[in-house]
Amino acid sequence: MDIPVTILESSDFEYVEHEEGLFVTGYKGNSNKVTIPETIDGKTVVGIAFEGYVDELIVPDSVKYVSEFEADYALQRIT
Repeated sequence: MDIPVTILESSDFEYVEHEEGLFVTGYKGNSNKVTIPETIDGKTVVGIAFEGYVDELIVPDSVKYVSEFEADYALQRIT
């Protein structure tokens, strides 16, 4: 069964809503050092599920879930 998912956008990030909060699914910026926001549009970011070419990913304490395919070969550091 396919579940329709609507990708929402806010500044540099794409995300989907989940019952627990938001999952960041994409980064549209051009920085190699990306800071995932703790909230987007007033809702808490609880997960990261995207493939991106970044050197460093800074993750807030609110994130409970990180997809195993999120990290790529360019990623040097997650904090």
